[in-house]
Parts: sequence; structure tokens; C-alpha cells
Amino acid sequence: MAPKPYLPSAALRRLVRGSPLLASAMALRESGGLWFRTRALSAWETLQLERQGCVCQDWTRVRVQDGFECGAVRETTFEGDVSLAKFSGTVMLPGHVSLSTGIRRAHIRDAVIGNCCIHDIGLIARQVIQDTAVVFRVGSLVASGTSTFATGVTVQVGLETGGREIPLFAELDIELATWLATHPGESPERKAFDEALQQHVEMVRHAAGFVGEGALICNTATVRNAWIGPHARVDGAQLVRNVAVLSSIDAPTQIRDGAVVEHAVLQPGVQVRTMAVVRKALFCEASGASRHAKILNAILGSNTEIQEGEVTSSLIGPLVGFHHQSLLIACLWPEGRGNVGHGAALGSNHTGRRADQEIWPGEGQFFGLCCQVKFPANFSESPWSLVATSAVVPPGRLRLPFSLIRSQAAQDQPMIQPGWMWLHNAYSLERSELKLASRDQTRSKSCQRPFLHPALLTLVEEARKSLREATGLEVWDRKSLPALGMGRMTEADRKEGISAYTECLTLAALRSLLSGNDPELLAWSNQFLSGEFPELDKPGLLRRLPGLERLWVRRVRLSRERDDLRGQDVFDDYSKVHPPAKDDDVVKAAVNRARETARLVREQDRA
Repeated sequence: MAPKPYLPSAALRRLVRGSPLLASAMALRESGGLWFRTRALSAWETLQLERQGCVCQDWTRVRVQDGFECGAVRETTFEGDVSLAKFSGTVMLPGHVSLSTGIRRAHIRDAVIGNCCIHDIGLIARQVIQDTAVVFRVGSLVASGTSTFATGVTVQVGLETGGREIPLFAELDIELATWLATHPGESPERKAFDEALQQHVEMVRHAAGFVGEGALICNTATVRNAWIGPHARVDGAQLVRNVAVLSSIDAPTQIRDGAVVEHAVLQPGVQVRTMAVVRKALFCEASGASRHAKILNAILGSNTEIQEGEVTSSLIGPLVGFHHQSLLIACLWPEGRGNVGHGAALGSNHTGRRADQEIWPGEGQFFGLCCQVKFPANFSESPWSLVATSAVVPPGRLRLPFSLIRSQAAQDQPMIQPGWMWLHNAYSLERSELKLASRDQTRSKSCQRPFLHPALLTLVEEARKSLREATGLEVWDRKSLPALGMGRMTEADRKEGISAYTECLTLAALRSLLSGNDPELLAWSNQFLSGEFPELDKPGLLRRLPGLERLWVRRVRLSRERDDLRGQDVFDDYSKVHPPAKDDDVVKAAVNRARETARLVREQDRA
């Protein structure tokens, strides 16, 4: 059965169903944002407020909830239409400091103020502030005109010169963003999406800013045209402007410690901290930026955090590590799960003529220290490949998974070793599978994905076929083997690649045959095994699996032991601070899986 076509307009409608921005916009239009009944101030209440330092030219425009406590409001100037809750109880600030609800030393114009705590504010204008929120020592919290809170803001990914525009909305996910980036130009689907988005933009348009229940805004200079969701924390930020900050009690979002965020959407659990600068960006759930990171025109997938480096005009998928000073420009990396090492320069998008080139990394790709990749570069069909330290990689398209890409003296083209990660760096692959699963902080665990999934295995099959068909040379280049793209390969490495790919495919197929819990993967496995081992039935096939698992354990352990041997030669106390390979958690996980596999195969044999 052919898969259903992807309809971006339908995806948009599904994603925004239950949107909190839509709900607050509707409440503002229907009731002015009020969720409590109000009445006019009495003459005694007006006099008491004035005695407490409050000022208002027209007290008839200040309305309060029944039970209003005058003593909770002091030294405050009111202008325009203001609605106040009755104020009771306390709210908690960071550091486990509690304060009574109420207003102290503030200038408020045209606002709805719930049972919250507002202290030392230069100006609050055109805001809806819900119960238990805290606004403390803020220069200005204002809304001007009407705002869509970054909905409809266009992010330019890939080509900086235009062509892969992605319009933002608060609930946008990586799947839809990727479709929009990879389907440029006019089409009926794109037209339907644009029309649906324009309708959504007008529906979320607000005439006031919003601070949700339990949210905290403190020690911040300027907050303008911001929708701050429940339990979000804006603490010590420099500037927050034209943003939607989605948040919840179980996944609070934070902007703090000198950060600047403009024209951006932050989904639940995002953290933008320590002088990070964010402009025109979408941060998916549990992603973040910190330590002077700079993010401009970018979309970050869940659990991806940019620390120190720069990301411009890029779409980055989930679980990408970016922890040091490095550069990533004009990148489409929807599969994510990779790493960018210190000093990696992935920004050669300018040819001296136009900044119209881009890079497409593959799933799980690792860019080593100080490597340089020249654009255009396409690694999307070579997942889990490693660009070695200081490698200089010319433009090209590589179609060989699990490859090592390294520079070679006196050679313009790098050396490509297909399957090297599988044969010689299995510890890294095993660790990645464990590490990525444990680092998924999304509430729905949306980033969980089998390491050996059907899309990856299809790429491995195609790569093995291309290597098998290439014969008769001792050294291969992109002219003699197009799958090599930008590099060279020896005959010995070609044979190793075939061996690695065959082992990978067989192990994945037999694991799926044993578990049988993924219909798509099982369908692929049955097709592969029937072509690879036509003479064997299911019991005969499964008897091969324990041996392959033991071989995988040896590969994992040996790749770890190489580090131990090298370290022991360099440091006298290396063994005192590094557990031996047999006690390593990653090695033990591989061993336990091999033992469990052997037990299950024995049980099936007995059955």
C-alpha cells in the first residue's frame, strides 16, 4: 500500500488544535481577558489607595474583584482601563522566597491583573497577567499595537539568499519544518498551507501581552509583545521581544542570565541562558542555547542545545551536541543525533559570488575538531559518519554510511573508509544509542527511535550494492565510483565496507526477526533475509544471531580497549581513573543484550 501523501495544511491544523495562543486570543476578544467578575471602586477604597501612594486621573476606569484588599496595592500609578483581582495569599520566588500577592511601586496602563505579585516595575501596558504570576524588578512589560508573537515570522534556512523559507507558528514541529524546507517553490500543497497559516496568524493576533499562571518575570530590562506561558521563567534577560514562550508546570521554559530573544518561538522545556542571543528562531521542546551562543534564522529540534558556537540559516534535528566554539551556517540536518566538535567550520556557503550554498549532514554525523567542510556538501545518505579532526573536505555528495573521512598528506581529496565506524568504532555507535535514549527530555519521548531503522538500512543496502558493483581498481575516486562523492577509497577499504554493511544488515534483520515488534522493520527484515539466506528457515536464521551479537560485543570492547592502551602509554595513573573495558557501562550493555539474545534463541529452539 502506498503511503498517504503528506499534507502540510492538515499538519498545521492538527498541530494547532488546542493551541494556548488561540485560547488566550479568543478569551481576549470575548471577555477582554477577564476570568473574574469586577465592580467599580468604592469611595472609601479610592481614598485608601490614594493614602497608600497610588495615583489615577480617572478612578472610574479601575475596576476590582469583590473582596478586593486595598492594602495589597501601594505606590502605583494607574492609567486607562485596569482590572484588579482581590489579592490574597503568597507566591514563591526563586530561592524559596515567598511574597504576598499585590502591587508595589508600579506604573500600570490598560491591563488585567490577576492574584499575582507585581513589584518595582517601570511600566506595564496592555497586559493580561494571570494568577500566581510574579513580575519583579522589570523595566517595561508592554505590548504595542497588535501582535502575533512570532507567528508568521519567516525563517530562512539553507540558502541564505532565499528559497527555503519556513514561516513560524508556536506548535511547529521538525517534520513539517523539514517538508517546508525541502519543498521550495509553488505547489498546491504549499499554497494550501500558506492560506491555512494566514488564517491562523489572524486568529492568534492579540491586542495585549500575556503572562500565564505561575510565570515569573524578574530582573529583566525589556519585555515587549510577548506571550509568556504558564510557569515560564524570564530572569535576568536583557531583551525579550515578539516571542511566544510555551511552557507548563512539568516542562517550564526559561530565558535568563543576560539572554536576548527576539522574533522567536520557544516550546516547553526550552532554556536560553548565559548571554545567548536568539533572533528569528524556533526552539522545539527541551532544546536550548547558552554560553554566548548566537542563533539567527534557525530551527532547533528537541533536545538540541547550542553552547558557545554560532548557528545561522540552519534547520537542526533532535539530539545534536554543539558544546564548543564552532560554526554552522546554511545547514539542513533534520535527522540530527550528531555532534559538532570545537572549531568545526561548517560555513563555507559563500563562493565569493553569492552566499547560496548549503550543507546537508547525515543522521548521527560527527564533525571532529577543527575540520573544514566546503560547500555544497551532502552527507544525508551517509549517516553515522565521522569527519576526522582537522580534515579538509571538498564539495561533494557522499553515499556511504558509517564512513571515516580523513585528510591525507599531499592529496586534495580526503580518504573515505566506508563502514569504518561499524568495524572499528563500534563503541561510539553503541554509546550513542544508549546516550541518545537517556537524553530525550521531551514529555512524550518523541525522540526515541531505533538505531537501526528501515530508512538507515535502506541506505546501507544501496551503499553495499554500489561497492559490490565496483571492481577492477586499486584506488577509487568519484569518477570511478560516484557514491564516493568528494573522496578516494582503496580496494582494501572497499572490501571492508562490503563486510561491514553485510554484517550490519544481517544483524539488524535477525534482531527484528527475533523481536517482531516493529511491523515496518520486520517487513524489511523478511525481504532482506529471503534474498540473503533463501535456504534457511526462521529457526536456522535465528541460530546465527547469538554469534553476530558476540561479534558485536567484541567490536565494542576492542574499540574501547584501544583507548585504554593509548591512555596507559601516556598517563601512569590512567587505570586508576578509567574503569577497564569489561566494566564499562556501554560494554556491559552490549554484553547483556548478547546474553539475553542467546537466551531467547534457546527458548525458541526448545519451543
